[in-house]
Amino acid sequence: MVVAGTAIAIASLRYNFATGNQGALSFFAIPMGNMLVFLILVTAALVRRRRTETHKRLILLATISVIDAAVARWPLAILSNGPAAFFALTDLYILAGVLYDLACHRRVHPAYLWGGLLIVGAQTMRLAIWHTAAWIGFARMIAA
Repeated sequence: MVVAGTAIAIASLRYNFATGNQGALSFFAIPMGNMLVFLILVTAALVRRRRTETHKRLILLATISVIDAAVARWPLAILSNGPAAFFALTDLYILAGVLYDLACHRRVHPAYLWGGLLIVGAQTMRLAIWHTAAWIGFARMIAA
C-alpha cells in the first residue's frame, strides 16, 4: 500500500506539474502525509497484533487516515474549501469510533486517543507546510 501509494502520488505530481499545474507541488503534501501516517499506524497495529482491541482500532485508524481522497470527491459544496474541509469530514470517522467506545465501554481506548491525535496532527502539519518554500522546493525536486 505504501509503496503503491507513494508511486502513484509521485506519478500524479509529475504529470500534473508537467501540464502546468503549479498547485500540484503544494498538494503533494497530502498523499505523502497519508502514506507516512498509514505506515506508522499499520506498523503499530502489527506490533500489537496480540492485543486485539488495540490492533483493531489501529487498523481502523490506518484506514481512516487514507480515506480523505475518497471523501474529497463527495459531491458536497463544503468540499470546495479544500483540504481542511475534507480532513474535517474524515475526522468525523475518528469521532464515531471514540463515541462508540464511550457508549459501549464508558471510556475511550488509548489507540483512538494516540492514533487520532497522530492523524489530526499530521493533517494540521500538512496544512501548515504545503505552501512553504521548503515544501515547494522538495516537491519540485521530486517532480523533476
